[in-house]
Amino acid sequence: MKSYRSILIILLVLLSFDITKGQTTGLKAISRADENGVSIKWAADNYGLWRDIIDNGVIIERISQSTKEKKTFRINTADGKEFLKEGSDYTLVAAEMIFGEGEVDLGGQFGPFEYYKAAKDQEYRFGISQLVNDYSFKTAQLSGFAFRDSPVKKDTYIYRVALQNQPENFLAATVANFNGQSPEKVFFPRIFYQLNDDNSVALRWKDNSYDFVGYNIYKSIGENGFEKINEAPYINVDQAVFLDYYDSLSTTDGKVKYKVAGLTPYGDSIVSDPVVMNANVKVSGKTEINQLVDHQIDDQGRLTFYTANQLGKNTVLMHSKSESGTYAPINNSAKDQNSIWTDDPVSGYYILENNGKKSFPYLVQLLDSIAPAVPRIDFIELRDTINNVVAISFNRPSDSDFKGYRLFRRGVKGHEPIYLSATESDIYYDTLSTQAAYDYKYSVAAYDNRYNLSERSEEVVYSNKKNLWDYLSVDYDEEKPELTAFSPFEVEFTLIYGGKQVESKVFNKDFKFIVPEKYRSNFEVKLEQGDELVFQKAFIASESDREAIFDLNPRLEENKLTFEVTYPSKVRICNIYVKDGEQYRSFKRNYKVDILNEIRIGDEIKSALIEIITTDNQKINKEVSR
Repeated sequence: MKSYRSILIILLVLLSFDITKGQTTGLKAISRADENGVSIKWAADNYGLWRDIIDNGVIIERISQSTKEKKTFRINTADGKEFLKEGSDYTLVAAEMIFGEGEVDLGGQFGPFEYYKAAKDQEYRFGISQLVNDYSFKTAQLSGFAFRDSPVKKDTYIYRVALQNQPENFLAATVANFNGQSPEKVFFPRIFYQLNDDNSVALRWKDNSYDFVGYNIYKSIGENGFEKINEAPYINVDQAVFLDYYDSLSTTDGKVKYKVAGLTPYGDSIVSDPVVMNANVKVSGKTEINQLVDHQIDDQGRLTFYTANQLGKNTVLMHSKSESGTYAPINNSAKDQNSIWTDDPVSGYYILENNGKKSFPYLVQLLDSIAPAVPRIDFIELRDTINNVVAISFNRPSDSDFKGYRLFRRGVKGHEPIYLSATESDIYYDTLSTQAAYDYKYSVAAYDNRYNLSERSEEVVYSNKKNLWDYLSVDYDEEKPELTAFSPFEVEFTLIYGGKQVESKVFNKDFKFIVPEKYRSNFEVKLEQGDELVFQKAFIASESDREAIFDLNPRLEENKLTFEVTYPSKVRICNIYVKDGEQYRSFKRNYKVDILNEIRIGDEIKSALIEIITTDNQKINKEVSR
């Protein structure tokens, strides 16, 4: 009974491994465009789906992003059967996995041990087939797991993958942008070495598993050509940051060269620069010093090195024209934890030195170290007044390897130019500040395909302040009455009445302000940017409005005084005086006027005087008698 229980447990475990056809999940697709077309690969993550693809084939649907046009391609594994069995080692392995004897028939009745054997066979076939497809794009094509789309027009394409027997059920998708140019090169493996006392050599390079699925190592002795020395692709099983490969040397080998080739999922082989050593020279004690493992020229034209470990405090970058020459320290270098760079990239050998210990020489061969001619700025002009965007036009140098521009700008007198942007276009659009009216000074440098950088051009001045005068406007509509203003910059608006500031606001672009009624007879507007006055104007009410204040039309009838004020808001003070003898005496102080005013007064009052002081400090006296 105990043995049957064990068999049942094994059976349940094995049944958890999917040995059933028809699994339609777990498909992954990738694509890459190059100068001639697009390569697409796909892979299943379970046996059932892998078997479905082999038996039924797939449909690739290509959709153009610009035209929405669709095109369908049918991929069948059986189409490559003949070529798989007559191909390379990879294709022979794939053919055995797909078409070889021993394919499991899932029909009929099976006992626990048959299920176990079937599951192991499926696992073996599925895993090995996927592995060889990874290392050979040609094998993946013949196996029905890759497709080459060429020729194609410049566009962005979406590729969707479905089984032919389920054409509406797309299992995976990938996007490729085809522009007719080679993609940026993947990270090259850069190797350094150590010769040991036992005549062995240790090669080390930094892994780039994003681009490479494995590596091949090549060796050349003397003047002989390179030969591959690893039997199977070297795979980073442990996901280490740096990979090591060890090889034995003979003291009679003389000059020995090594290269490492990274294998990409698309069938490319990216080969490193060779490292050269003399096998009969003992080198020891070099394991304590950091090593240079890679370099690049960045978009600022700097030669940047990457190191195996973090850089020590006293580490210095040194350069020599020859491997065994004199190494001189590079003064204009800088560093962070894992990289060190110089603004003066030249070919030659580089090492790290720290307290007398030196790294292995690292060779840099720049194909071109000559910078392009100095470009110039043709013109700068305003293109968008609302957002204050200017266009800077460049005069392209005639160098055949010219690639782009680096633009510099400074906006404050005395400040150093700052790096603004890199562009490959002959026109660059810059959005200037709406808060400061600087005179901006632009200069430009050119760089080529190797990122050699030219000197900067002469500065061209663009006056941001000029825009303020050209586009600033202030208008006053007395009928509303509304004050409108426009400025592409941020300015401070101040309303002044009677010599005093009564309103203040900050605005840019469009501005609207309803002038309060009490200020409309005579007000002043000032616009300032920082400490600079950029606009000032007085707005005086029309003559007819002013006369309306003087023409009070006063009347003294029976026991009341009557008068009219057209604009009560323009009256600051109103005093009423009456005469019941030879002199006037105060009757009402600070009387609050309205448009029609009626004040009860005695019959004995023969004369009255109305005194008004306007909001603009003008004095008006009107006398009325019976």
